[in-house]
Amino acid sequence: MFLAKTFQKKFDFHRRIVLLVVGNINGEYGERVLQTFDKSENVILKLPTQKYKNLPMYYQMSDLSIFPKQCSLSFYDAQACGLPVVSENNNINKDRLKYNNGFTFRSGDSIDLRDKIMKCVEMNNSSFKEMGNNAVKFVIENFDYENIARQYLEIILNKYRMFHS
Repeated sequence: MFLAKTFQKKFDFHRRIVLLVVGNINGEYGERVLQTFDKSENVILKLPTQKYKNLPMYYQMSDLSIFPKQCSLSFYDAQACGLPVVSENNNINKDRLKYNNGFTFRSGDSIDLRDKIMKCVEMNNSSFKEMGNNAVKFVIENFDYENIARQYLEIILNKYRMFHS
């Protein structure tokens, strides 16, 4: 509902801003959320929950990823695709976004979220591209599967040598 209300009023920008929402919206609460989305002055595309292996396609077609509440491991997938992220300012997200790879907004503050979205939209292309590059760099330097696999292999080999020497 927070995201639906944040996107209710039209974003004042010379290009159309489109929100793509991926995930199921069910039940009575879900119906209220859908009704709020339907009243939006912005274009909102709603897709059901997708298979994990299909998510990169949606990240790659996007310019920005927004996590309006808790932020899952999908944060890293979005960043690995070069997407700057805007998410609420809890301790985890503040730490994740301290590399000029996105922004945090005050929790529950739709005006601040809109401001952060507009900050991204109004950025010059080179600064925004740099933010996306920083997102990729952050994931590669800290969570690259090859590096993690190498670390595990080193631990396993050290344990093996310890018991077989």
